[in-house]
Amino acid sequence: MSAIPCKQNPELWFAESRIGTEFAKSLCLASCPKLRECAELGEEEPHGVWGGTSPEDRHQVATEQHATRERELNDRIAELITEGMSVRAMAGALGMPRRTLADRIKRYALAV
Repeated sequence: MSAIPCKQNPELWFAESRIGTEFAKSLCLASCPKLRECAELGEEEPHGVWGGTSPEDRHQVATEQHATRERELNDRIAELITEGMSVRAMAGALGMPRRTLADRIKRYALAV
């Protein structure tokens, strides 16, 4: 089994410069046998390189995932509206409070 690079010099994974962060990421990506597990452990971490990702990388991924979930939910709501489902029924089907759903429909102009 290959050596885990962060065990060699842990301070490298908490660099304060962009160059240091990029160096740590390159070491992870080039030689770590635990890359996926480490990335999962670091998903919520605000500091350090985890699984070859910086805090900025993790924030970008989380932002993109959130935007995708929002689009998918809005698409589903639009489908249910097209089917003629009531707000009460949609709220139950989607597992959200009616008021929250009604506000979302107004905010995103989903009621066409």
